[in-house]
Amino acid sequence: MNIEIIKDRFNKNNIIVKSPYNEDFIEKCHKLNGKFDYNYKGWVFPEALIEDIKQALFEVYDWSETEEKIEIEYKAIDFIAKENEIRIGNKLVGIRTERDYRVTLYDTVVEYGQLPKTGGSGKYPSIFENTNDVGKDTILKSKITKKLYDKLSDEDKEKIKIMK
Repeated sequence: MNIEIIKDRFNKNNIIVKSPYNEDFIEKCHKLNGKFDYNYKGWVFPEALIEDIKQALFEVYDWSETEEKIEIEYKAIDFIAKENEIRIGNKLVGIRTERDYRVTLYDTVVEYGQLPKTGGSGKYPSIFENTNDVGKDTILKSKITKKLYDKLSDEDKEKIKIMK
């Protein structure tokens, strides 16, 4: 996942955060009084908020500069959070934003099988079609922090195979 924290070259007291679009992160940015700058294509914050921003990045994206990462395998169907999202804990690893769009994966690859090319309706896209079994045996491989893994429920941990 491509996340950047950079110094604002025009205002040295600010930092800019560039990250993939995520509604949860946008909500956290607003709570931290961040302002989206279309020129930078990123969120602008006072540098004094750096630790709060890093915490928000961890909570939403499982992003960390220092945390140990582990590689896991799991069935996609076991981690459907909303009809159109795949989440490991709070980390979004896959989303279908529109019915006819492919699923976008973050820090994740398809290890076995395939995800359906379309899903849901125009108003309510979904990862899988409810009417057939296409993709329901798909195995995904993701990288997550050990810290996120430790926070998962025992039930979720049973559905995951740690690779390394």
